[in-house]
Amino acid sequence: MRTITHSNLHDMNSSINQTSLAGNNVNTNEAPMENVVISTALMQQVFVESSKANDFVLFYQSAFGAEEVNRTSHPMRKANRELLLLLLMVIMLGSTWHYIYDFRRSQ
Repeated sequence: MRTITHSNLHDMNSSINQTSLAGNNVNTNEAPMENVVISTALMQQVFVESSKANDFVLFYQSAFGAEEVNRTSHPMRKANRELLLLLLMVIMLGSTWHYIYDFRRSQ
């Protein structure tokens, strides 16, 4: 199976003139392609400070009905810090996944 991501979708569009999502994959420039998967979704990434991650999730839960799926904190913490450093948090808003990262760790 050949997977096409958004990063190489532009290159594929230049060589594929017509692709049917009903299962009839047609490349008008060459022989027919088999088992082409096209991803049309974007990955939402949000950067917040670790100390505000709880407020962020509570806001999205109350305002939009989001659900927290996963939270990963840094295993080591400094002695003077009360909160663990956030590595990654995943929330689901409808059928969309949002990935939340610590703003300071992304720099």
